[in-house]
Amino acid sequence: ALLGLGEFTQLQTASAKRHLLEGMQLAETHVGIRSIPVAVPACLLALIRYEQLRLDEALLLSEGRLDIVPFTGFLDAMLSAFHVNAHIALRRGQSERAHALFERAEMLGVAHGWKRLEVSALLERMRLYLSQGRQAEALACLKRIGQAQGTGAAPTGWATDEMPRYEKLAKAHYALANGRFHEAISLFEPLYREALELGECLSAVRDGTALAIAHMLANDLDVAVTVFGEVVSIAAPAGIMASLLDQGPEVATLVARLRERRQGATEPHATFLGAQDAATRHAEDREGCS
Repeated sequence: ALLGLGEFTQLQTASAKRHLLEGMQLAETHVGIRSIPVAVPACLLALIRYEQLRLDEALLLSEGRLDIVPFTGFLDAMLSAFHVNAHIALRRGQSERAHALFERAEMLGVAHGWKRLEVSALLERMRLYLSQGRQAEALACLKRIGQAQGTGAAPTGWATDEMPRYEKLAKAHYALANGRFHEAISLFEPLYREALELGECLSAVRDGTALAIAHMLANDLDVAVTVFGEVVSIAAPAGIMASLLDQGPEVATLVARLRERRQGATEPHATFLGAQDAATRHAEDREGCS
């Protein structure tokens, strides 16, 4: 599972899927399909399926393991399971379920001293509140993210470096949602470049898309489309779609503008951009019917 996780972080999707499936099959053979050892690779594989918009498969892998995965103590598997289930709930118009899942993840983090789980859930809750115009609740989440770094036992290992990153991400998304676009750019830019330098490609896709949106809303469309083009060149070979779409409805405009810019040239990612365009249209149609 660790090998598959590392590969997926770098968006080596094919090899990550292979190693996670091998881990699942090995655990199923020795301890059974509903066992704790199966939960780790299954929940990590669910994130890959989610990113590729294979939502039913992602749910099948993770939904029934939400009660099991905390017993693994494997934070990345927990993060994946709650992220996948909450975001699928949002895509299906079940915002209250998403809130409940993020709150559940936060409480698990608090109860066990898992700071990454706690702060990640707070960040997700903050962004959901912002999308609903609930400023007071969003600001409360932002404050608690800052406070979480100074409470309880200090996180160990590389997670220590993650804590300031979560706070910067939260401040960036809060600034973006409140129209402070240049402040958001100043925060997203170093986060995006750092993720690229560290080879954390999935983080780079998420941060780069948010950065592109901030540039677009700041009326710097040329830079926005350039940055988004960089993101697509990372995401397309791995088939990563959900992390782009999850950054907001503005992605539809970025997709359209990138397709226009590259219309006269050979477009290596034309199929990917077409799929992104179709996915954004489907989301708009679904919202229009709700």
